[in-house]
Amino acid sequence: YRALPQTGKPTGEREWTVLAGVALVDDEASGRPLQVVAIGSGTKCLPASVADADATGLRTRDGHAEVCARRAFRRYLCAQLRAHFDEEPSVVEAVGAADGAGARYRLRPSLTVVFFSSASPCGDASL
Repeated sequence: YRALPQTGKPTGEREWTVLAGVALVDDEASGRPLQVVAIGSGTKCLPASVADADATGLRTRDGHAEVCARRAFRRYLCAQLRAHFDEEPSVVEAVGAADGAGARYRLRPSLTVVFFSSASPCGDASL
């Protein structure tokens, strides 16, 4: 978080934001078993009038930290699948059939996914 640019971060004691992230814990790793793979911060959604006017779909409509962290985690998983297909080190592995039509994939069994949020989720995520 400290290495990220100041843009969007609180600027003083009277400002705050929510930080959320996803980490992988590797039961078989020695030294650094915890790796943060996704992070997001924010507390805002675009107003409906602005979101509806965005015909291109290029704006991020929901900028809540947990939503941003989830998006970043999904992107991370896609990159890990790409690495697996390129026969590079990856956290995913094929299940059952070899890498072909109908193949399924999963995280390595030694991994546990951990979600963190510095505040309780709001809206539909609060249940």
